[in-house]
Amino acid sequence: MNSAERCLAISSDTNYEATARDEDLLLAARSGSHAAFAELQKIYSPCVFKRILSICKRAMTRLLYTTIVCSCRLTFARNP
Repeated sequence: MNSAERCLAISSDTNYEATARDEDLLLAARSGSHAAFAELQKIYSPCVFKRILSICKRAMTRLLYTTIVCSCRLTFARNP
């Protein structure tokens, strides 16, 4: 599975099974290997960035919607 396929698997919330190499990198990173952490970061940072951006966009959309609805309610309450 290449990094594009990993991103697709993560972003579509499907079950993703880590490869043996990923698991080895994870174990090495947990035991303090900076090189292993850097490799994991290189592999997964585009996926994580896209996921965070998606979550933030949804949150901002909800906040904007709530703000508009509250503003409309206040406007109509003052001017019946």
